[in-house]
Amino acid sequence: MDQPRVAGLQLGKQIGHGGCGRVYRATETGGGDCAVKFFTTAAMSRRLLEKMSVRLDGETWPEGVMPVTSADFAASLPFWITPLVGETDGDSFSPSNLQMQLNDHPGIGSWKLVKAIARALAEMHRRRVAHGNLKPGNVFLTKEGGVLLADWALGNMPEIHQFAFTDAVLYQAPEQLRNPAGYLDEGGYRWDVYSFGVLAFRLLTGRFPRCHETFNFVAPAPGEARKEGIHADLKKIARNLEAQDSFTWPDEAKNPLELGFREWIDRCLPLSAEMRPWSMIDVAAGFDALEAKVTIDGDREAFLDQRRRAERRAWRALFFAGAATASAVVLGGLWQLSNSQLIKERDAREVDVAVLKTTGD
Repeated sequence: MDQPRVAGLQLGKQIGHGGCGRVYRATETGGGDCAVKFFTTAAMSRRLLEKMSVRLDGETWPEGVMPVTSADFAASLPFWITPLVGETDGDSFSPSNLQMQLNDHPGIGSWKLVKAIARALAEMHRRRVAHGNLKPGNVFLTKEGGVLLADWALGNMPEIHQFAFTDAVLYQAPEQLRNPAGYLDEGGYRWDVYSFGVLAFRLLTGRFPRCHETFNFVAPAPGEARKEGIHADLKKIARNLEAQDSFTWPDEAKNPLELGFREWIDRCLPLSAEMRPWSMIDVAAGFDALEAKVTIDGDREAFLDQRRRAERRAWRALFFAGAATASAVVLGGLWQLSNSQLIKERDAREVDVAVLKTTGD
């Protein structure tokens, strides 16, 4: 197969491939590196992908979403161009995405990552775009510690004629597995809520909330982009999920804030779409409200501590002032007593002196 061409770009080596297309490293005319994805036409909806990309490309690009710097969805081989996110060493390239760093979770940065993914999805939903294809390999990690969500509106989507297994289906809600056309009826927002819940649960516990043994077996291992030779019956996956309605966290929350976050993740994971929040805007707002409450409570506690310290200082000052007053009274009384005694002693001595003078005469 001949290497595709794009005007103004010098294409380098292929750096990735999947059911939706192939990704190449490229160099722009100005000398900057970028990534070019050429789509498999039977595995994508040109109309849908273009529509969602246009919605994202407003006055500003939404924070946390992989920017598309250029695209041509009408070309015989449709493509889009995005920044190159990863580590380069000469001709070699290692993508910096969550799948490559999955072994770091659960870990010290897991909650921060979960909140960043929630905010990025909420920004997409504000632009009326549902991702619909959330998985660790589509969460890119920036050097600044942020996230960039990639490959939205791809995979198990409406209007496609060719679908290959991808681990994204392990994060999808039963209604998406059964009826991907629901994306066109705005069902994709609640799909994302469910997918976020599954991904968050896995990042925080190392497990899928449901069907862990099966899902963990077919999922690509941490550090590997894909697992070859997997074929899946999507409706069977949906039935297996529905056979396991409940799930449990493997340990207790460490503090009230974590408990509150977990409760929001629990709300994302009902198998019935109607029981989930309508969009990730609600979930991200819930997270923010929890943190704000903790901040306010913390400020209140700090204020109370400050007041308690002030009251203790005032009490100590009052105590010492009272003690000083009492001491002054006591000392004053002792001085008066001592002074009275001195006067008596002096009068007595004067009498003695007068007597002695009289006797001497």
